[in-house]
Amino acid sequence: MSPPTTGHYSLIQYCPDRMRLEAANIGVLLFCPERNYLQARLAPTNRRIDRFFGAEAGDLKQINAMKKILEHRLKAESQVIQDVEGLQRFAELLANEIVITEPRVMLVEEPGVELAQLYEQLVGQSYLRSLVRAEPSRRRVHRHRRRGEITTTEDTRTPAELIELIRNNGREVQEVLARLENL
Repeated sequence: MSPPTTGHYSLIQYCPDRMRLEAANIGVLLFCPERNYLQARLAPTNRRIDRFFGAEAGDLKQINAMKKILEHRLKAESQVIQDVEGLQRFAELLANEIVITEPRVMLVEEPGVELAQLYEQLVGQSYLRSLVRAEPSRRRVHRHRRRGEITTTEDTRTPAELIELIRNNGREVQEVLARLENL
């Protein structure tokens, strides 16, 4: 195992209308300057985009082309991008519906492994599906509340309801996942 180093991750999002700032996470990017590591992992399909935006999603073939162009540009620019400011400049130059969010700092030991984990947590579906399967039913929550077993004023929405809230309001998954752990 390598010693930890500072890394930066960004979400890669599809945002068809930048005025509204509604976006669907379609990938994640990990940058570790000390290790000369810049990689992205993008969703192989556009199901998230289609579910999130429906008829407003746009031409899915064109979205695939935009994702391919981003992958090629990242490979081509990976030797040029030396620091976080370079990554931010790269992100600012994107001129289509693909958006790279502001980089967030994290400690990284194994970049490839951690890129896969970030993708699964922030873009992948199996993590969210596992929450929905483990979801208590709304009826059961109300039953416990009536019995006085739930006395807190904390949010008692089920994981599926919170996931839907994320989708509808464009909130980032990480903010709500912290609340899910408290259910």
